Amino acid sequence: MNGAAPLPILVLAIIDLPRGHEAEGLQAVHRLAAASRAEAGCMSYRVLRSVRAPARVVIQEEWRDAAAVETHRTSDHVAMFRSHATASGMVVWASGFDVADG
Repeated sequence: MNGAAPLPILVLAIIDLPRGHEAEGLQAVHRLAAASRAEAGCMSYRVLRSVRAPARVVIQEEWRDAAAVETHRTSDHVAMFRSHATASGMVVWASGFDVADG
């Protein structure tokens, strides 16, 4: 490494809320978002809801570095959300990205 600061890590998560339980699922997403925004490495955490498919939510996250992402992934609030998501039938996809603007 050349001494430059590490580039932030972007994470996109797509969540399909369980049919008939969208409000409860969205509340769980909002609890996750509030706890995540309080993390030291969180630079941005936005919850977006699809206009055409209201049961679909996208979370757009920006983390200071890979260590911040790992801290987030292993946090109690993420574990609680994953447990709720599994029990309620939510479908969750997530991918991390490095900034590659050039």
